[in-house]
Amino acid sequence: MRFIRQKQQSSEENHFWISISDLMTTLLFVFILILAVTILGLQKDIIPRDKYEQMKLERDAAIKENKELQKLIQSLVIERDTFKNKMEVAIKEKDKIEQKFNDLKKLLNKNRQSRTELLSLLKQRLSMKNINVEIVPEEGVMRITKERLFDTAKAEVRDKQLIKEVTKELLTLLNDEKYREAINTIYIEGHTDSDRLNRKRGGIAWTNKELSAQRAINTFSLMKSYAISQGFDFEDRLFSYSGYADSRPIKGTSNKNKDEKARNRRIQFFFALNPPKVKSVEELEK
Repeated sequence: MRFIRQKQQSSEENHFWISISDLMTTLLFVFILILAVTILGLQKDIIPRDKYEQMKLERDAAIKENKELQKLIQSLVIERDTFKNKMEVAIKEKDKIEQKFNDLKKLLNKNRQSRTELLSLLKQRLSMKNINVEIVPEEGVMRITKERLFDTAKAEVRDKQLIKEVTKELLTLLNDEKYREAINTIYIEGHTDSDRLNRKRGGIAWTNKELSAQRAINTFSLMKSYAISQGFDFEDRLFSYSGYADSRPIKGTSNKNKDEKARNRRIQFFFALNPPKVKSVEELEK
């Protein structure tokens, strides 16, 4: 009985080791399969050497290009900052120039206002002496349109007293520093109507252009001689003269009838404004 039990126990142990052996065999087989699959996968991932070298070159080139791009970016950042600083300086300079321009504009407007006052006062004073003149303040113009100020086709001033009164009142007002500083030049302009001149002077045909210029010259000469005789400080540099014939008719006239022609036969004073004093362009930037 004991022998039989020992025999059964030995048989069970053999079955146990057989099971372990089978399990180990199976595990080994599975390991071999996994190893085989892994090797096959690695073989698929293996890159040919020439292709590997090409990829390495491309990688190195990409790294180099990236470094160059980094340098370029740094350079652009520096340029951006420099440009930004210059822009800030430029904006400040622009603001300074705009301020200076506004100041100059104020001075010019002040001179324009003074000129308007001068013309209005001059007209008022002359009106009190029964001398009627036309003024266009926005243009800085005063016109003497008296029909018989000159004889037809002649340059000698007929009504010398009128010119003397104009000179007296004008120079009296210009003694005021406000008005004198506002005016740069007073242009004495001779104008005629559109009728052609039919006369000779010194054997040479005389044109309306020459006639109008000579009338302006004679008016200036009369003003100057009278001013000096009355003790006024007459500034030659303040005055200029020119003749325009019929090339600049009064706005709204066309020299087509007697009345319009009479208005255009005139002596006209143009008061040019004194520009604000700026020593140089650089002064605008100070």
